[in-house]
Amino acid sequence: MSTGVLLYCFDTPTVAYHRLAEKSIQLICKNLQIPITVVTDSQTKKKFNVKESVSFITVETQTNNFRFYRGKNIPWYNMERSNAYEHSPYDTTLLLDCDYLCFTNNLLELCASEHDFLLHNKVFDVTGLDRIVGKLEATIPIVWATVVMFKKTARVKMIFDMIKHVQKNYAHFRNLYRIKF
Repeated sequence: MSTGVLLYCFDTPTVAYHRLAEKSIQLICKNLQIPITVVTDSQTKKKFNVKESVSFITVETQTNNFRFYRGKNIPWYNMERSNAYEHSPYDTTLLLDCDYLCFTNNLLELCASEHDFLLHNKVFDVTGLDRIVGKLEATIPIVWATVVMFKKTARVKMIFDMIKHVQKNYAHFRNLYRIKF
């Protein structure tokens, strides 16, 4: 069974995410020592300067959204992640944010788990300001996709199909569950 890391990385007009991904890739190679695949667009791919062996999947992202950051709405290209099941060439995948810095090999324990889909529902704001908790922003519990482990099973395929369905009909689900963002 193959195990690897899947990163999505799309530069925006305000953030050079490829530079963050390059550091993430160095740490993944050092601490996890498993293959890495980066899904990106052609413009961002040209900017990558990685010494490590990395596979690239080039897509032309047609979807984007905006997020409120420091008083402004800025472009944020993250809609392609719903295709992670199809994009991943691995039997077991660690889907990581491209700015996630992996300083230990602890994530390998997730891959060895009997579970086929894992993500976290708690975060810790190191600033102590609790600005990322998101209390009362929805009637359903929030989960975080910063680190996701999934295996290629029929159940996980259904989860990703549901994610795509929700994404396609987000306005409806946003109203249904009173999600503010």
